[in-house]
Amino acid sequence: MFENIENLNKTASMAVSAFGIEGKAVFVQISENATYFICQNNKPIYTLRICRPNYHTFEELESEIQWLLNIDDVNICKPISENGEYVKKINDCYCTMYKYIDGIADVEIEGNENLYIEIGRIAGLLHKNTIEKPFNAIRPKWSMENLIGKNGLWGDWRKTTVLNNQQKDIVEKTCTKIYEKVANAMDQRKEKLYKEFKKRYNEDFLFNSVRWYKRTRDGKVYYAKTYDEQLKNQEKFNLNK
Repeated sequence: MFENIENLNKTASMAVSAFGIEGKAVFVQISENATYFICQNNKPIYTLRICRPNYHTFEELESEIQWLLNIDDVNICKPISENGEYVKKINDCYCTMYKYIDGIADVEIEGNENLYIEIGRIAGLLHKNTIEKPFNAIRPKWSMENLIGKNGLWGDWRKTTVLNNQQKDIVEKTCTKIYEKVANAMDQRKEKLYKEFKKRYNEDFLFNSVRWYKRTRDGKVYYAKTYDEQLKNQEKFNLNK
């Protein structure tokens, strides 16, 4: 299993060598990815991310790396490479390495106006950078199945050991309700599209389509601005054949 710390520690040690750096891998946390600090003299120098298998594709990670490399006006953890390779596959897991920067994880947000202002400033700079430096963005598709389906990108939530049976039943009923609401919304959307289709592709449109088809078939050039003019030209251009 991905959550096996012993296996993750081995992968982290191999990643240190694969990226051509020195240091000791120190476990930090695990969620959708596993995070390690690579320390020298007990001080973090790099940050290692070990990706959960089948969670991100190689192309998605490469796209993300390119985006990070384009950012030059925000202090971020810049990715590092070994011989130009930013993504390494080790023990069936994609690994990426970044320069470490100091930060505070446990910050009180409630009522911290300056923090909200700073977050907004950074978000604005990131959006500005993305617009000014476009790149081939490849991101996961967050469909219903990928979010809460049995083959979701985060795995099947039904297999979790954190929820008891009663809690799982509540979540299952919620998912069923979500599927029903989405299905109803899709049905309404289809009905609306069908009405718009019938309104647009009416008799005038079909007559016009036939007229242009016969023009192409017969090699004739003719055009009528209005439907009445088209009717007058039927006999002239043999459109009733």
